[in-house]
Amino acid sequence: KKGDLLMQIDPDHYRIAVKQAESLVASRKATLEMRQLNARRRAEMDEMVVSRESRDDAHNTAAAAMA
Repeated sequence: KKGDLLMQIDPDHYRIAVKQAESLVASRKATLEMRQLNARRRAEMDEMVVSRESRDDAHNTAAAAMA
């Protein structure tokens, strides 16, 4: 009949999906922060310690993590 409940969605599935998504976001944020920090550290190092290529790689890795 009109207005009758057709089905009931189990909210546990959504809670689990939200928790998984939140965990993934937290993990990606931590990875991004680590890569940005690594890129900043390498950018500050003298070329005698870290090659330009290594600094560029660190910068590009951080930029890719942000995308």
